[in-house]
Amino acid sequence: MTPAKTLKAPVFAAVTLVVIWLALQVWNLSEYYMIPSDWGWAAKALSDTLTKAVLWTAGWALATRFLQGQARLSEHIVIVAAASLIDEGILGLAMPWLFFAVGWDWPRGINELLWMLLVVATSYLNLRVACGAITRRLLGIWVLAVSMGASVFSLKTWGELNDREAAEKLPFMSNIYPATWVRTPELGVEEGLGAMWGRGSLLRSDQK
Repeated sequence: MTPAKTLKAPVFAAVTLVVIWLALQVWNLSEYYMIPSDWGWAAKALSDTLTKAVLWTAGWALATRFLQGQARLSEHIVIVAAASLIDEGILGLAMPWLFFAVGWDWPRGINELLWMLLVVATSYLNLRVACGAITRRLLGIWVLAVSMGASVFSLKTWGELNDREAAEKLPFMSNIYPATWVRTPELGVEEGLGAMWGRGSLLRSDQK
């Protein structure tokens, strides 16, 4: 295989996987998570996902550039896009459909566990691209970093599933202040609403 073909192969795979992933992401958002008029929310959700993927890929590409003198960006894009496809297509769509169709109970916390395993596998593949050969010392550092990250993520997940106090709190509880802190409005309810809507003159004319 010539160097040109060697270079074009991962680039073509990267572009193909990214296009498929974005198409699946847009379809999933439009089909299940939003109403037809809520394109702003869909754009925000899609941009958040893209931002995380871009930052992850760019970080590994920079590390590869530092270690090998070349970023190998297309290879990192292939890994991240493939992992994103698995996350969106299998963990987000296929598995819930399968459990629903068969009538199985969805195990508690299974999404978080599978997602964490996917992140671990993705980081290992990125590490192999960045370092070429993985030494025992490098593998030990990676295992330590993954263990620390998994511990923090597991603690956060456990806290979210077992936080009984949060379920008893009102969403706006932190924004309720003592009555002495609230300034009495100068206008009544109708006058205040009229002034806010720019119709104060109409209310005054009706009262006359």
